[in-house]
Amino acid sequence: ARLDFEQALLLRERARGATAREVAQSLAGLAASHLDAGDLAGALALFERALQIRQIRNGPRAPETAQAMNNVAAVLRLTGDNARAAGLLTHAIRIWERTKGPDHPHVAQALENLAAVYRALGQPSRARPLLSRALSIKEHTLGAAHPSLADTLDVVADVARLEGRLDDAD
Repeated sequence: ARLDFEQALLLRERARGATAREVAQSLAGLAASHLDAGDLAGALALFERALQIRQIRNGPRAPETAQAMNNVAAVLRLTGDNARAAGLLTHAIRIWERTKGPDHPHVAQALENLAAVYRALGQPSRARPLLSRALSIKEHTLGAAHPSLADTLDVVADVARLEGRLDDAD
């Protein structure tokens, strides 16, 4: 897959220029292949380049830019750069709230990602309200019986456990 992504990137850069929207798309695919191979540094560099293109071509407040921020933040979390990840995720949440609405599934996912950052930083009390809001969005948009709510509930219970609220973690 990586060779195909590299070839697509090369073709798009030649045909459209180094900062074309389509180049950002190829960069994200190539970054994902680096991530799958465990190459965090390579993935981060490619996702960051894609983010720069999104900011130039789509604007700093576009949903595509928010997605690119989310991608960079995911790799930053894996590298342990949680402070930088938190900043990007907070910004992505604000963009998606403005462009897609406060109850959009993208907002819920970014809230969960930000909660994971706070858990990694040893701040479960900051994670709890984010998870509660993500759970509320999912219940509203997907329905109370949707299977993805189970994943969020598991994390809510883990945060309660980390806070010593064992009765809430049942």
